[in-house]
Amino acid sequence: MDGSKIDSNDEKLVKLESFDEEPQFNDTGNQQQFHQQQIDTQVSRLAKTEAMENMNEYTDMAKSTSKRIRKYKNKQPNIHKVDMKAKLERSRQSARECRARKKLRYQYLEDLVLKRENANITLKKEIEQVLVIVFD
Repeated sequence: MDGSKIDSNDEKLVKLESFDEEPQFNDTGNQQQFHQQQIDTQVSRLAKTEAMENMNEYTDMAKSTSKRIRKYKNKQPNIHKVDMKAKLERSRQSARECRARKKLRYQYLEDLVLKRENANITLKKEIEQVLVIVFD
């Protein structure tokens, strides 16, 4: 996999909202649904901005190349090539969204692990304090 493609998405992912400000839930099902909704909204925002950037690049490129291309009145554009370009662009966009979702999912899981580790540390300290009180 090309690392440069992932790096270009990293800059945009930094701007996404963090998972630190989250409501408390009683069961993990609602919590997972909430985080999945957060991931979906952030990915859709990222996809919209990338789509707009791609569209701007495409229109700029079309304007610059339209002067050099000869236009034939009788020939129709090759529909197959246009369809293939659209298909490839959709595939690229889908891959970008998938990578962004994957990155956010791993970030969320790492945050959960960190919280659980901190909770374990505080519980160990509590146990040590209780043992000191009991045996002294």
